[in-house]
Amino acid sequence: VMLSIKDYLRKNDPVMTMIFDEIDVGISGDTAFKVAELMKNISKYKQIITITHLPQIAAKADNHILVSKENKNIVVKELNENERVEEIARLLGSSESYETALKHAKALLKK
Repeated sequence: VMLSIKDYLRKNDPVMTMIFDEIDVGISGDTAFKVAELMKNISKYKQIITITHLPQIAAKADNHILVSKENKNIVVKELNENERVEEIARLLGSSESYETALKHAKALLKK
């Protein structure tokens, strides 16, 4: 509901950056695609920083930053196009059929 309100007010809201921390909790499938589209529309007027575990939402981003933990260190890395494909494939969770996941990830990024 809040995302819809933010979309409605986006042109008049003075806040230029919005942060969404796992706004995708409890959604999947077509609903995730709808949320991703709504966020993409808002991003035409605002900067959006999103923490997500859904490939549908990650694929709509203009930039993709991966935050991970290696040993006791936090690593923050901006991904290039190939790394984005690999990360979205990983989010799809298809270790059994990695080639299929890569194809699906590429298709999501083209949408």
